Amino acid sequence: MDVPFFLEILTKHTDLPPYVAKILFSSKLVLNRLSKREGGLMRPHLLLSLRNFLFALCLFTFFTGCMTSPLNITHFESFAPEEGIVFGQISVITGGERQPLSFLGESKFGLFVTAKQDSKPFYIPLRGQGVFYWHLPAGTYSIAGFEWKSGLTTNGRISASFSVAQRKATYLGHLKIAMTGPLYRLSLTDDTETANTKALATFPKLQGTLNKQLMKLKEVR
Repeated sequence: MDVPFFLEILTKHTDLPPYVAKILFSSKLVLNRLSKREGGLMRPHLLLSLRNFLFALCLFTFFTGCMTSPLNITHFESFAPEEGIVFGQISVITGGERQPLSFLGESKFGLFVTAKQDSKPFYIPLRGQGVFYWHLPAGTYSIAGFEWKSGLTTNGRISASFSVAQRKATYLGHLKIAMTGPLYRLSLTDDTETANTKALATFPKLQGTLNKQLMKLKEVR
């Protein structure tokens, strides 16, 4: 693997946070200079160790970038024009216990969501306890299905519709997916009080914008 080339691909052709791009770009310059140095103080085994470290950093950054959904908000100052926020929780339950979710490896879980005006679904990975905060253009959407990888891969339909209200943070509910082998059962609970408290603790500037309109869950046959 040509590490400098991979670094260049990451810094030029992927949507990375500015600070990550700067770190990778600086690493590329350092590695290029060390690779061209002859008779310097850098020993071959140290140079190889540095190359291996940077290659591992490249892989981590690349896959992290692929796994992070641009819909998830990490901070909130104000609403963009004609945009709103929806929040809630998705839980996967097996053997009567809620499972921790992750982006990769065991317990990998994600949703397929479509906008009313666009039939092409987009994939949203979830992690941890499945709590989500998505910023989306105002409109109507549908959670079409899910993908759950835990040993075996299970794909299932959900058919839950929800609306994004302009300049509002709308609570959608707590969707629970109870798995029994390849079969599953869907249920929706209303945990508004707990969810609102957590939302304001995480994003204080949502004060005065909270709204509730639970997703509409259709029966899946």
